[in-house]
Amino acid sequence: MLSTKLTKSLLHTTDNYIKALEKAWIKKVMDLLNHFPRDYEDRTNVLDSFSLINIKEKNTILVKLLSLENIRTANNKILSKAVIEDKNWFLSEAIWFNRKYLASQIKPFFWKKILLSWKVKYAYWKVTFQSPEVETDLSKVSWEIVPIYSDLNYIPSKWIIKKILLLKDYIKEIEENLPEEIIEKYNFINRKEAYYKIHFPKNKEDINLAKQRLAYEELFKINYEAIKKKYEWFKKTEGKAISIKLNPKFIKDILKKLPFILTDHQKITLFQILKDMEKKHSMSRLLEWDVWTWKTIIALIAVIHSIIESKKNKIQVAIMAPTEILARQHFGSMQNLLFEFGISNNLLVWSTTIKQKKRNKNRFKIMKFRCSYLNTCTCSRWCNF
Repeated sequence: MLSTKLTKSLLHTTDNYIKALEKAWIKKVMDLLNHFPRDYEDRTNVLDSFSLINIKEKNTILVKLLSLENIRTANNKILSKAVIEDKNWFLSEAIWFNRKYLASQIKPFFWKKILLSWKVKYAYWKVTFQSPEVETDLSKVSWEIVPIYSDLNYIPSKWIIKKILLLKDYIKEIEENLPEEIIEKYNFINRKEAYYKIHFPKNKEDINLAKQRLAYEELFKINYEAIKKKYEWFKKTEGKAISIKLNPKFIKDILKKLPFILTDHQKITLFQILKDMEKKHSMSRLLEWDVWTWKTIIALIAVIHSIIESKKNKIQVAIMAPTEILARQHFGSMQNLLFEFGISNNLLVWSTTIKQKKRNKNRFKIMKFRCSYLNTCTCSRWCNF
């Protein structure tokens, strides 16, 4: 079962490793299967000469280890430097930082062949491997693609590879979670196959297919949950919101008062907002654009339209800002347009005196008004209702 708890008998490991996994919130089989590789090492083409290296890509090369020594730098860090040799007897070096145990681990392999995998740097007329992966088991040269996992509380990738291999049979229990029509539309592989290919790929095509499927799955889940919550909110607030009919003529009158012309995208966004406000449930909308794209004027037009067109309801609108400076800037820039339509307004900020706050509150036509967001958003500390 995918919900099976990870134990030392299941993973053939010790209690310390199980505790380290739990600290990383990996407690069940599915948790470890969801720990996808962060990268891959292509061993389908193992090099044996420095002249074949591509400095723009990762390389896996078979070399002879000639020497390895630890050097303490001026910053009191340990630098491990190895001298390596290719099949043509050309020399190069590999360096690692803060790997003081590396020398003892690969000491038995002096003057023997090892595998180094990573990007290389060409400087000072020589090729240098910086913190490459080391593999001393040459039987693994036959592997096609080797996954590289992010460390889990100092648990290395090599350990994770071995343990996920033990969980390979659990993948067949993974159930599909995307609608069949979406799988057919985008020609996705099924979910079980995606997990097999992401952890045990045979080639780069397998990796691409798995990533496309699993990435879409993640986005689909996020969108599904967002839409679900949205419609739950609509149902909860049905009949509780004031329906404000869109008045195209009045919107044109407002736009004529602006010192500039709205772009097509701004007009479309404004139309969507105003059509939402015709409904009898609360609007849930995020207006997001780059800086200086006039998001505030879109909101202000919607505010003016709502106040004037609400007629008998005589609604009030609160425009909140995260800082007092921004609140004062908005308050000042909105005055002319609000005055054109006879809309009164007041500024209520943190630095306002108690006497001024009372006077401003008394000017509000609806004294029972209270923003529904004040209990949760950071604006409450600035508005201080």
